[in-house]
Amino acid sequence: MKYAVPLADLEVVWKTPAGAALVEASLEDDADGDAAMVTLHGQDCVVLGGSAPRVAALVGGLLGLRVGTRPVVVWGAEPNGWRRVHRAPRVAELPDDPPGFDDPEGEEVLLHA
Repeated sequence: MKYAVPLADLEVVWKTPAGAALVEASLEDDADGDAAMVTLHGQDCVVLGGSAPRVAALVGGLLGLRVGTRPVVVWGAEPNGWRRVHRAPRVAELPDDPPGFDDPEGEEVLLHA
């Protein structure tokens, strides 16, 4: 799923230490250094890029910041268009003890992964 944040919100939170780090991470793009942009509800928005865990962390961090009295706006792309997101997406977590070849069940998991 794609997520986007209004550029105006990013400009406001840029002035805080935690916000500055999140804005820098939000604007990074591995391919060419330019973040993708979309226009949503009349606002220019930055599309968050990267792996699912990275994007989930960015969304969670941005939702935890405030612009005045409201949280930062985050939009999520769905088949029917973009909708406002109020909670960070959940991504699969790795098990505490990853399967190994010493474990007969783990060997089965590794061979069929």
